[in-house]
Parts: sequence; C-alpha cells; structure tokens
Amino acid sequence: MASIFLSYSREDSVRAGRIAQALELAGHDVWWDRRIGAGSRFSKEIDAALKKADLVVVLWSKVSVESAWVQDEAADGRDSERLVPVLLDKVSPPLGFRQYQSIDLSRGWRGSRPAAPLLDAVAARIGKAHAEPGPKGALAGPWQPVSAWKSAALVALAVAILMAAYFVLGRQGGGHTIAIAPEGGDEQRSQEFARTLALGLSQYRSGPLGRLTILREGQKGSANADYLVGVGISDSNLKMFVDLSLSDSSDSEKLWATVVEGEPLRLADMRQQAMAALGQVLTCLGEVKEQRATISRESLGIYLDGCGKVSDINLSVPDEQAMSLFKKLTEREPQFAPGWARLSLLQTQSLPGTPVPDQHKKVLSARANVKKAKALEPTLDIVYLAEANLPENFFDPAKALAIVEEGLRRHPDSAMLREQRSYFLSTVGRISESMSEAVAATELGPLSPAFRDTYISALAYAGKTEHAFNELRRAESIWPGSTVLRQARYRLDLRYGDPANALRLLGEDTRADASARPDTAWRSFLEARMDPSPAKIETALDEFRARNRNSCCDWGYLQALGTFNRVDEAFRAMESDEAIDAYGGSVGTFFRVHMRPIYSDPRFIRVAQRLGLLDYWRKSGRWPDFCREPKLPYDCQEVASKLASPRAA
Repeated sequence: MASIFLSYSREDSVRAGRIAQALELAGHDVWWDRRIGAGSRFSKEIDAALKKADLVVVLWSKVSVESAWVQDEAADGRDSERLVPVLLDKVSPPLGFRQYQSIDLSRGWRGSRPAAPLLDAVAARIGKAHAEPGPKGALAGPWQPVSAWKSAALVALAVAILMAAYFVLGRQGGGHTIAIAPEGGDEQRSQEFARTLALGLSQYRSGPLGRLTILREGQKGSANADYLVGVGISDSNLKMFVDLSLSDSSDSEKLWATVVEGEPLRLADMRQQAMAALGQVLTCLGEVKEQRATISRESLGIYLDGCGKVSDINLSVPDEQAMSLFKKLTEREPQFAPGWARLSLLQTQSLPGTPVPDQHKKVLSARANVKKAKALEPTLDIVYLAEANLPENFFDPAKALAIVEEGLRRHPDSAMLREQRSYFLSTVGRISESMSEAVAATELGPLSPAFRDTYISALAYAGKTEHAFNELRRAESIWPGSTVLRQARYRLDLRYGDPANALRLLGEDTRADASARPDTAWRSFLEARMDPSPAKIETALDEFRARNRNSCCDWGYLQALGTFNRVDEAFRAMESDEAIDAYGGSVGTFFRVHMRPIYSDPRFIRVAQRLGLLDYWRKSGRWPDFCREPKLPYDCQEVASKLASPRAA
C-alpha cells in the first residue's frame, strides 16, 4: 500500500478527514496535518512527510486554489511525478496544474463507495487494486466481485489509452526525442538537476513541446535520442550557475546554449528558470520539426536563438538584434515559411516605436514577407498570426478575429493564436472571453513570460488587481530580470499598485510609454496618485495638455482623465475626427477598469460608433461586457437604437 501526503486547505478539513479515512480504510498510510498546531505550515515535519510520501493527493476547492501552501505542495508532487489531483468543488485548478486530469469528487459524499474514483486512481498508480473496506471476515455481496472487476478493467483501459496517447501524440512531428543529461560541473548535482528538468518538461502534453518525447539519462530510448540537452552546475562565491545547451546527437555540435544564475539557497527558483529557458527553445524546436521544409543545422541554430529571444522583448521598441537574426535566416533559407512569418510579425509589432518616416517602408516589407510565408505554408499558425497583425487587419477587429479564428480551427492548441485572440477580444470589449483565452494561452505555453504577461494584464484591466499582482509575483520568481515582466510591473504599479515603485521604474526607463518624449507627464501623474489633491491632479493634466499642443492626441492624457474622473474633458478630447483616428489604434484601452467613468457615460456609445465598434456589436450580436454591468446607468442597445445607422452617419 502507499504512503500518501494529503494537501488541503484548513477550511476543507471536514471533507479532507473523510477522504483520509477512506484512504486509511483501504490500507494506505495517510499523512495530513490535523495533529499539529496552527501555524505549523512552516514545520519541518510537513516538509519531511512531503518528501517521504509515495503520492501527493491534492484537494482543489474554492479555497485551496488560492492557497500558496497548497500550490507549493502540489508543485512538489507534480515535479516529482507523484501528483494525484482531486476536485472537491467545481473549480479550475491554478495555472500549471490544469493539464492534469483531476478526480472529480465535487458531487459530495454520496453513495456506498463515494471515494472509489480516488481509490482506483491510487491503486493504478501503485500497481495494485485496492481492497474494498469492510468488516473482517465478511463475505462479499453477489455484485461486489463484478464491480471490482469492472473497476480494475476500467482503470487498466484508461491507463492503456493514456499510454497509447502518450506514444502516439508524444511522437508526432517525426518522432523527435530529447535526452537531458549531466554535462560538466558538479557531477552529482548536475545529474539531479538534469533528472528534475526532464521530469518537469516531460509532463507537458499540449502544443509543440507536447509533441516532443523528453527523456532523462538512462531512460529507455535516451541513448538514441535525436537531440541532447546538457546540464552542468557550478559555483562561484555566493552564485550558482546552471549551464544549458542543446546539441544534435549526430555530431554533438551545439545549436543553442545559455546560463542561468542565482543563489544556491534558491535552487527551486533556478530549476523553474532553467525549465522556462529550455522549454521555450524546445517549443521552437518542435515548431521547426512540424514544417515540410528542412533547414541546415546552422540555420536551425539561428532560428532557435531568434525564437527564444522574441518571448521576452519589448515589442513596442524595435529589437534590431532579433530582426537581424530572422533577416539572416530568410536569406539563408528562403523556403522556410516560419522565418518570413516571424520577421513580418516583428516588423508590425514594432511599428509604435518606429519613427514615422520609416513606418510605411516597414509595413510594405511586412506585407511582402507575409505573402512569401503564405505562398510556402499558408496554414501555419504563425502565418495566420502575422497576417492578422498587418495594419489593414489589425485595426479592423472583425477582420482580425476572423483570421485568428480560422487559424484556431486548424490549430486549436496554438498558444500564439490564443494569446492574439485574447487581445482582439479585448479591443471589442469582450473582456471575460479575453481572459479565458489568456488563460488558455498560458496553459498551452506555460514557459513563456510573454503569455504570462498577457494573462496578468488581462486580470488587472478587468479589475482583478489582487489576483494580477499575485500572478506577477509568481512569474517574477520564475523569470527574474524578464523584460516583459518588468514592463508588466511598471504598468500595474502605474495604474493600480505602488506609484512610488512605478516612479522608480520610470526613472530607469524614460521610454515607458513607448514614445521618444520625456515622461514628465507620467511623473506628475504618479505624484498625483500619491497625493490626489486638486492641485497635483491639475499639474499632471497640464503636463499631458502640453504634450498635446504639438500633436492631436495622447492616450496617456485620455487615460489620466479616466483615472481622475474628468469625464467631460475626456469627451471634449475625443470630439475631432483626427482624435478618433488616433484613439482607434488602441481601442481596447477604453474597456480597462480605470476607464470606467468614461464608458459609464451614455456619450461613449456615440464614440464607439465613430470608432466602428458599434457596427461590430450590432452585426455580431456580441455586445461588450460593460453593457451587462448591473450598475451601468444606461442601456447600451437602447442608446444605440437612437443613433443613426453607420451608413446614414
């Protein structure tokens, strides 16, 4: 029988006790912390029991999904392949655990064998059927042997199906396998680190990473792997270094390499960082292996280098290094569609930070690059993504959504397309759906800081600020020094968090609003947030007004008006057609929580009509989420019915 660690929230102690009793009656040794005092979550006894257990049974409930302690214990079980997740309520487990099938006990403690699904799952994990609890010496009823046989057969069938799915799905894309092994450094620590990396990465079953077979050294098939990952750990003073490399097994020549560094006492964080860095590059490798066209080993190295970089760059500012890598790749491999598509995507995403005289040239080049990619591989997910980002599509939500949704029909597990659909849904005010897509993107691409940033921002802009900051802190521990997460920290503190910290970050980067102008206005805005006196607010708004003297419109000014509830001035700022053209470039900003004073005014429906949003809402029948807010002082459709049709307007 098994030694089981039961992880749960104290608020669920009654239900946890019933499950512990059922497991104990089945003959298992159950450890749960009912016998130790409050505050003992810090106890060494818990840590020791967790490490000793054969299985970690985690009880997900409405309370425990928010518990950092339960998530930590679940992560320990997941990373060591001992996790057995159970649903006590109809909840979605936290990010990082949703790809695992949970045992559903949310219907309550009914029936004669209420814990049977859990007992069967535990039995399957330890390789033997559990004994049905009952009085010693009691004769089994006439139906019990049949029930037990059916239960065992179903478990065996489920295991067989899962194993078949693993070997079929896990070997798509040419059956490419990755072996992770120690290479240099401290042999024992390198070996242990390599083992845990392999265990962690092998658990992902979706997206390009899920279509690679990831093995640890000594595991069956590792000697014949297509690619080798080397892991070496070394120390220097108070620093610990993890060297990672990826090689082609045919000649052991390095395709990619990086170093993760940190404090020896934060080994768990370093393991997460190493897994994120390696996982991102292996995801890119999986994408390459799905293409019809083959590329040289040198070109593959260029693609992996560039692909790894784009997961953590400031897209508002042109990244010449990343673009130069993909330009070089397209020159070397003109038949490789992902190279053209990624180059086009970088070009269009960097337009906000490109000088106006150079923007037209960059757009023409991006269009030509998409055309080349479509001619080679028209149905790639990255091609759909690049096409949706061309200006003629990007600024037309209906067209952009149609392109992305066509891509998702072909690639439902594309994290890139899920993230992009999240963005386009936000531009038409469908915020709840946008958050759902952001969650899906993060689950499909859990090792990308860019996808995590999308999810964090979606939470914040929907008003779930505490949840957003919690997710940001977790992400920062995985990707310390991340460019996109640093920007996320600035954006969240700028609007909803610590204005003093945002002011510090602003002082380190004067391009915080992706413009070349000095950010004296943002400085004054943050000072007004720290001291929201009328004089401070007016000083901040004056700074934005001064910026507007040389240009028509300023999103910062409009958002400041929303933050400080200057509604009439906001609508005056949107009166001209020139302003509507300018604000149409980032229309999703209107639906963020700090803009509530503006969209809560019925005059906003007229603005939405001029932006082209009202036409979309009418034709699609999908009205924005704010129109369903109970406290909205007007009826969106009623106000819209009084406006002239777009054709008449």
